Amino acid sequence: MCRYQPARETGDVQDWQQWPPVDGVSHLNAVIIQGLLFTGLDYYHVNDMGNCYIFTGWEDSIEGHCWAQQVRFPDLQPDPKFSGAHNTNISQIIWAEGDPLAGWSTGDHENTEVRPWSEFAPPASGTTWEGLMLTDERYAEHMDALSVLTWRRWTRRVPPDAIDANGDVIRGR
Repeated sequence: MCRYQPARETGDVQDWQQWPPVDGVSHLNAVIIQGLLFTGLDYYHVNDMGNCYIFTGWEDSIEGHCWAQQVRFPDLQPDPKFSGAHNTNISQIIWAEGDPLAGWSTGDHENTEVRPWSEFAPPASGTTWEGLMLTDERYAEHMDALSVLTWRRWTRRVPPDAIDANGDVIRGR
């Protein structure tokens, strides 16, 4: 059992890697990048590639139901589909087996590649945090403490003239 630490918010993965371990293990309950929430995972890993964050999270605790998700979050860029307003350009790879594979293999998942779980390898460099399950009450406290719950608040490297007075990325015209 690890000691509880309250929710923390930062826009810089370098800050995350400085967080002290709790009882010798680094734990996370959730990560939000560009407004996407990742929570309830066994493991969390984030690499800052300079112009792109790469998030990898995975569940490997139930044999036959393992899955991983690696999501690339390039910095927001002008998008011609939205009259040049800044927009996301997220892509992902899913590795899965069993029911999770069946779920990801059906339907249309934009910018998503699905692969068998047997091809997944955890990231070799950087910090991997173990998942920390919280009670519903404690989880609600964490979510209430966060402010970056929409991608429009993700303004890393977005020019000032593309950000409105409230600090949000300006909507497409």
